[in-house]
Amino acid sequence: TVIHPEHRRMGLFTQMTKMAMEQYQATDYKAFINLSSNRAAAAGNQRLGWFPMCSRTYLRQYRLSGLLQYFLIRAGAAKPMTPDIALGKFGGIEVTDRPEVEQINSVIRAQAYDGNKIRLYKDAEYLAYRFQNPKKNYIFYYLWKDGRITGYVIMKPLQKNNNAHILDYAQSDGSAVQEILRYIINNRHFGMISV
Repeated sequence: TVIHPEHRRMGLFTQMTKMAMEQYQATDYKAFINLSSNRAAAAGNQRLGWFPMCSRTYLRQYRLSGLLQYFLIRAGAAKPMTPDIALGKFGGIEVTDRPEVEQINSVIRAQAYDGNKIRLYKDAEYLAYRFQNPKKNYIFYYLWKDGRITGYVIMKPLQKNNNAHILDYAQSDGSAVQEILRYIINNRHFGMISV
């Protein structure tokens, strides 16, 4: 749900949410879940009787120099730098701007799944839609073992600084993501990484 800034605080979010709930009441859908609500949306949902399943938190890994650069950029005292990241294979790690949709899908399918937990459904069609967007700039890190990808981390570099968000990750063995992150950090690809 998105409300144009000029029309916020007029009750539109509440009206739209109530209308959606009424339309789906007579269907087989059993739950409404908001996975990305900000503080205003969360408060609005709670007024409608929704309850939070968990709080949204951010995890960050940063170098002291990266953190200092971040504050200097925010204060206008420094200009953002674009990270200089070499693409290619470096040992078992591949760094590329191309999504290997089928390989990523096979890693996801190989993960153990506890059927009692809610998880985002990701298949090859979703992955192609999400990561083959020519307007987006992603960096894909793959860990290759025995001719196949055993783990991946997908990064979204931020244009305004040398930081990045981790958008997605998975592993079919127990240490692939850790190995990839260690590679990213040791090679100083970003000043700050957030999830």
